[in-house]
Amino acid sequence: MKTTMKILASVTLITVSISAAAFAQISPDQTRAKISSVSSNSTLPSIQAQARRQINRVNWEPKQQVDAAITAYQNKFNVPGMSVAIAQKGKIVYARGFGFADIAKQQKADSATVFRLASVSKPITMVLTMRQVEKGLSLDKPARSYVPELPRHHTYTVGHLLKHQSGIRHYRGSKRPNCEVPNNPNWKDSSNTQYPTATDATKLFSQDPLMFKPGSKSCYSTHAYTVLGAVLEASSKQSFSKLVNQELTQGLNLPSLRPEVINQTNSKRANIYKNKNDINDKNIPANRDNLSWKYPGGGLESNSVDLAKFGIKVIDGSFLSPQAKQQLGWGNVFTYSGAQTGAESHIRLEFSKGIVIVLLSNQRISLDEDDPNQGQEGVGRLAKAISDIIN
Repeated sequence: MKTTMKILASVTLITVSISAAAFAQISPDQTRAKISSVSSNSTLPSIQAQARRQINRVNWEPKQQVDAAITAYQNKFNVPGMSVAIAQKGKIVYARGFGFADIAKQQKADSATVFRLASVSKPITMVLTMRQVEKGLSLDKPARSYVPELPRHHTYTVGHLLKHQSGIRHYRGSKRPNCEVPNNPNWKDSSNTQYPTATDATKLFSQDPLMFKPGSKSCYSTHAYTVLGAVLEASSKQSFSKLVNQELTQGLNLPSLRPEVINQTNSKRANIYKNKNDINDKNIPANRDNLSWKYPGGGLESNSVDLAKFGIKVIDGSFLSPQAKQQLGWGNVFTYSGAQTGAESHIRLEFSKGIVIVLLSNQRISLDEDDPNQGQEGVGRLAKAISDIIN
């Protein structure tokens, strides 16, 4: 491992491909960010440590260019910490951490660091929904036939929820084109309550009117996925958290992929940092908020390797059938990004090539419109650059 790191240290960024070089315009004062490689941690279960060592021994040809692209992006935007995992043809070929899981504690990020998934929780809920469809859940039935606790004006179907066609509002004040949501001060978008079920969490917004006739158009809604979680609870006869545990955490042996419970300590959970509107802003820790009101749409957490393993199972058809993939409308390349306080996340699935790319970080970056770098941020763009390197 030491010999490998010495070799990598001697490699100049001049050899990086154009895709990687696109992120390499780094100003001198941004070079202060420290980059860490995957390292063993005595607190991890030995099986995880062995898995990381095996990954590190893989002689993967694009490694140096991928390292350089990620390093350049992290330095340019001064991201506190990142973790990246890549799989090809059913095997993890790359897993590294960059920067810090916790700056104050000088705790480096690695492939076992747990990050918030933000809206990347949604495609996971999509897959869980299709699993329940295979067990009898109907996409064509009204959601209220499964969740009678919903007020009568909730007339959409389960399929409408899945495809963002229910009419349930997104966050108040949202400015998405043709899907604007009034900034009604009486509407609530978050809560410090620890909701035991998604069904309980629907009470936060279920009295609010629908924004449009169900099925008439598509408008992104995290609240709609909370209702979808409630439907899954009725179908599976267990809480959404227990369903995730049954199907994923335990079912697929992905121990870090689970709902984030705010009062449960986790030594591998990354600290979260306040949103950044300027790349020169300091990285300031943020207060961790309770996510139980939106577990299905934005409240799951994972390390990058476990999420990549989930992607492998989706691609190889062992967890998501080709018919289910078709019903979801996923093409040959499926991508999904998430962003919330303390997180930017992305998953990229290239089905025909068997490629999974996962990027997780502990800060949301949304640069001001007058920033010259505005529009260049976003780990989804970095994932595409990595894909260009691999392909």
